Amino acid sequence: MCPDINSLFDAHNQREEPARISTPDSMESIESEELPAFFTERNGRRYHVQSNSTYPLPCDDREQQRLNAQHILLKQILQTNYIGQIGQILNAPGQSHGSARPKIVLDLCTGTGIWLTETATDFPRVHCIGVDMVPIATRYPENNVRFEVHNLLSGISCRDASVDIIHARDILLGFPSPRLPALIREIARVLIPGGLFASGEIHLSVHTPNGIDPFTYCPNTARFFQSLRQVLESLSHPSTGPAHIFNLLSNRNSAFEITQRNFYTIPLGGFSSDPQIREVGVRWANLIHDFALSIREIMDRAIGRESWDDIIRGFNEDITSRREMVMHYHTLSAIKR
Repeated sequence: MCPDINSLFDAHNQREEPARISTPDSMESIESEELPAFFTERNGRRYHVQSNSTYPLPCDDREQQRLNAQHILLKQILQTNYIGQIGQILNAPGQSHGSARPKIVLDLCTGTGIWLTETATDFPRVHCIGVDMVPIATRYPENNVRFEVHNLLSGISCRDASVDIIHARDILLGFPSPRLPALIREIARVLIPGGLFASGEIHLSVHTPNGIDPFTYCPNTARFFQSLRQVLESLSHPSTGPAHIFNLLSNRNSAFEITQRNFYTIPLGGFSSDPQIREVGVRWANLIHDFALSIREIMDRAIGRESWDDIIRGFNEDITSRREMVMHYHTLSAIKR
């Protein structure tokens, strides 16, 4: 569960040992020799062992490098590290609203912990907690950071109204559609009144110039994303992507008021005459290609290895021959009423 803030800061100020990563039940630290119990090896990649999770991506060094590269590029595309009012809230003087404790940021599905680590560095008086079902974040975090191992399908292990900001980026692959309403309720439970929920998600689709049908303009890329969405939907992941979170937050019974919703256009390939935009497009296309390799286990199982390899080859051909393909990144922030 989320730690007692005062005892945690005392421990951080005094410790000289590596950071403790706590399990959801015992709060015991995970020693290095215990780490293999969290993973299994298949086809040369390392995966989680959570039996109730349909998260399809590996969690090995190669995937961590992809996630970190994606974080760096998204920060460049958004021109900020902080969705919505995160920066405004954390920059505001004083403690948590109506409390004597420091402000608390909770990062769901923290992965490598790169976003949380940067947040902790930018705001050293804020306490930062990162949660993931596998211990892949650094074991040597900043003094105001705590990483915990916990399966969020079982809920968020924090007290009611105890967190100021909850950050959730690219989490949809970890939550089948039927489980998302319960997650949103948990987020509302844990946030303080006036607390902020910030979300960022990639929409797995391609957009073309002047609204031309993607299957006419870039059929290989259209087939690539259609195949991804179909297979993910077969595993009960939301085919509508980021819109699913928006719909849950905006329904009339929601505990939230949406304060910002933004759509960022990301070039797919190096077609731009602007050197910076061209570089972003090339890097983003490489990340999507790496994503295709990371997700290949479920794609191979669903449509066959040769078929998925053929689809990836077609995607790569379109990247070099089709201009002005773009993708969208969706962000939104919402205040708990």
